[in-house]
Amino acid sequence: MSVTYRLGVIGLGNRSRSLIRAASECGRFTIVAGSHGHAVGRPERPAHLPESATYHTDWQEVLASHADAIVIATPNDTHADIVRAAIARGVHILCEKPLAHSIDETREIWRAVQCATTVFHVGMELRYAPAVQSLVGALEDGTVEQPQLVWAQEFRPPFRPGVREWRRSAKRTGGTFLEKNCHHFDLFALVFGDRPVSVHAMGAPFSTIPGVVDQAMVLVGFLGGGSATLALDMTQSTQRLRLGALGRGWSFEYNSLTDTSEFQPQLPVPAPPEQRWQDEGWDHPGEVQQFQAFARRIDGETDGTADRVSPLWAHVIACAAETSLTSGRVVHIDEAGNLS
Repeated sequence: MSVTYRLGVIGLGNRSRSLIRAASECGRFTIVAGSHGHAVGRPERPAHLPESATYHTDWQEVLASHADAIVIATPNDTHADIVRAAIARGVHILCEKPLAHSIDETREIWRAVQCATTVFHVGMELRYAPAVQSLVGALEDGTVEQPQLVWAQEFRPPFRPGVREWRRSAKRTGGTFLEKNCHHFDLFALVFGDRPVSVHAMGAPFSTIPGVVDQAMVLVGFLGGGSATLALDMTQSTQRLRLGALGRGWSFEYNSLTDTSEFQPQLPVPAPPEQRWQDEGWDHPGEVQQFQAFARRIDGETDGTADRVSPLWAHVIACAAETSLTSGRVVHIDEAGNLS
């Protein structure tokens, strides 16, 4: 019989709605405590926090609540302090991407968690989407050859502002690519099973939100010779996400509008879970499966999806894209993740 773990949630904004739903639906966690992770005065208890969970106004009280694990869903520039405190408490951690708002702090967090004795899981739930799992499985078992091209197209509404409009501050988020597109850069590295070597980004703010780049193109080169492209537009009224890959003699495409995935030649692809873009939060494909994987890692099992490629590369690509955008040049990445 599977163990049920006690879960605390730090950060009770809009994103936490989907996280709490997924953790509850996966059947391995009981939400026991929750708090906002930053100063918001003394707000009322959020309606989406389960009634059985205790509500705190100080996130450190969640760490002291005897939770076995925590989810960190606070603004990017607050992650580091919470991660360090959680490591000291000896609790397991699922931290929303990105790990931090700068590459230096991201590397500092990554070094710290490598020395921890507990599980540290980066919230890259698209890795666990059924369609993506099917593609990676076909690559790993040799059903299809390695891809030559991978792409992501995301056309969506503008950023939700967040508490005190933190998502509209590049200083707090680390920029659009780090805040929004870590997911897609992570999928690029996951599908190639390889590290990036170059990044070239072009884009500009087309909306009225100062400092927010909301239309962009990014080209990422990988060590084995493959390339990946991201097309981003955050001025649309509806959410559309398309992911795809091409290899010699095969193609793969996922379309969020129709909730369908297709392999050519035909291979079995599980139907993705229902997705919702509502006031109650956006449920990404792979949310529930990610929590199931997190629980299995706490059980002591290995996770091939988490181990296939380090999530740190997604952060490196995002920071390289920010540098490329501002400098107007191609940014090169060495094997240690340094930019030049």
